[in-house]
Amino acid sequence: MPYIQFEKIQIGPIIVYVWGIFLVLGILFVLFYSLRKSKSSGIDSNLIIDAFFWLLIGMVMGARLGHVLEYLNYYLSDPVGTLKVWQGGLTFHGGLIGLLLAGIIFAKVRRISLETFFKTADIIALSAPLGIAIGRIGCSLINDHIGKETFLSWAIAWPDGVMRHPVAEYLILGNILIFLILRFCNKPGLLQKPGRVFFAFLFLYSVMRFFLDFTRSGDSLYFSLSTAQWLSLAVILGIIIEKLIKRSFYQLKKKTMKKYKFVILVLLLILVLIGAGCSKSPKSFYKKVCKTAVPFQEKLDDFYGSGGSDFGYYDDVDECIEECLEKEQELYEECLYQECLKEEDEDKCDDAKKDKGYKGLEKLADPEDCQETIDKIREFTAEVYTREGCEDMYGVKCVSYKPSVESKKYLSSREISEMEDQYDDCMKDIEELCGDLPEKF
Repeated sequence: MPYIQFEKIQIGPIIVYVWGIFLVLGILFVLFYSLRKSKSSGIDSNLIIDAFFWLLIGMVMGARLGHVLEYLNYYLSDPVGTLKVWQGGLTFHGGLIGLLLAGIIFAKVRRISLETFFKTADIIALSAPLGIAIGRIGCSLINDHIGKETFLSWAIAWPDGVMRHPVAEYLILGNILIFLILRFCNKPGLLQKPGRVFFAFLFLYSVMRFFLDFTRSGDSLYFSLSTAQWLSLAVILGIIIEKLIKRSFYQLKKKTMKKYKFVILVLLLILVLIGAGCSKSPKSFYKKVCKTAVPFQEKLDDFYGSGGSDFGYYDDVDECIEECLEKEQELYEECLYQECLKEEDEDKCDDAKKDKGYKGLEKLADPEDCQETIDKIREFTAEVYTREGCEDMYGVKCVSYKPSVESKKYLSSREISEMEDQYDDCMKDIEELCGDLPEKF
């Protein structure tokens, strides 16, 4: 498949983003489909419209908050940036949580019955997969989901020459399939009980997302799974456990059932939070570092003038990520090449490097040693943009002001005092410069 990147349409001074167009189209589809379905379900159309307004706000706020929490250090240094939604930065599961919370609050405010709540949720959930599929068309056109390398015939040929999984297209087809399953099952005797369509949608989407995320690249990995996979797994297990408990303990009193549900909620929360390990994704790692590095470099210019950073200057986060990844790949490939020369003929190593780059060299050389080198490079890169690393690096500039023991023998008390004051002022500047940086990544 050819690589496509159609990001925006410019009409004079007006810029319309393609992803935003399909997002709005997907939302409108869900709204109008739900209004049409509400007539045959006995639900007031005004209730659908009111609920949709609440859910939309909750979804956007949750999706944005999820992104902000993921890059909290960056947004603490730029609080106004949290409001710049048009610059990108939304998470699906954050939006899902925000949507659910907004739905619960809406039900409490409007004092609607549990049955009406779940009937409304069923109507919206029935069309949600196709609405999401429409939105994912925008993702496909801008190619914002990086797939893992593959040699399948339908792979996308990226500009770097690597054939990758078409992740957005998988998500489109997966959501269409879920929509068809829900439509087929939404018949008398199958998913007629209020709430069943809603939970069926959550279950099917979570299963789909869990497996499809194995074809994605660039996401943060915690114990070999992405955040989306952990959340999907939590939803899957939550629904399964809930059904098992209802079957096994259907005679228990309501208060006892509530206790079991609370325990389940706590266990699922623990399941989601156990991904507190270190990210294994290079892109995700450099994204975190660059979110800190770019604004820090601007601050550094105020202290030392343009080009004050010893590690290059980047105009934006994307440029920073791209250059860091390119440098890492070059170093990794060169390391593999040198390891290959130790074991194989030079011509064989040259051919492997020319044909498939580092992927070809990995078959001839042990990548373990080179991976250790890359890990050290990442560790050093991250350390530069931590508070302690910054103070160590730029604090050296203050050393010249501090009188040594030997120099004190030849300086007057006034000169020593002046130099010590200069040193203290310099260190205060360094503390101010480095104060907003994180303790670690």
